[in-house]
Amino acid sequence: MLVPLDGPRDAITLGWREATVPATAAAGDALLLLPDGRELARWTLDVPPRLDDSPEFALAVGESLGTLARLAGYTLADTSAGTTDPLEVTLVWQAGAGAAQGRYTVFVHLLNDQGQIIAQSDSITARGARPTSGWRAGEYILDRHELRFNALAQPGSARLIVGMYDARSGERVAQWPGNADHIALPGEVKPR
Repeated sequence: MLVPLDGPRDAITLGWREATVPATAAAGDALLLLPDGRELARWTLDVPPRLDDSPEFALAVGESLGTLARLAGYTLADTSAGTTDPLEVTLVWQAGAGAAQGRYTVFVHLLNDQGQIIAQSDSITARGARPTSGWRAGEYILDRHELRFNALAQPGSARLIVGMYDARSGERVAQWPGNADHIALPGEVKPR
């Protein structure tokens, strides 16, 4: 619902508003109406298909990020990727009851033995196509990331960590077990 602006204004007033479409909205036409019922805008909502059965993944994680989501598992395309090529990681999230209450960015970092980030990917889930604000409780989301190596990357042993943060504030979501702001993924990566 749009609320009239307080204060003086002329015949034409420009006001910015943000509207959130509920994650449970059905596909079809959506209308933006003025308080008097006049139509201001019309959109066609395209609802992504719901994935209710867990897709396959190579390594199980099974840890929850509060009520936001559960990281069911992940698949790493190549555990010994060269540092000149991107490292592909596909996360499998299962939306929790609180998923649609925020819009978060996922980070996947590859850390060397000294804890330095040697490769990373930060993005809205599913390459921007499935923001957490549109997740529906219980559904699975495939979230593919291509980590790019930086100048610190050297051959050796490394580990992956995953988390989410609010891009507006930069604040990480610290709701993993123990109130951690990230989770270390099982398995090892050995860049060459």
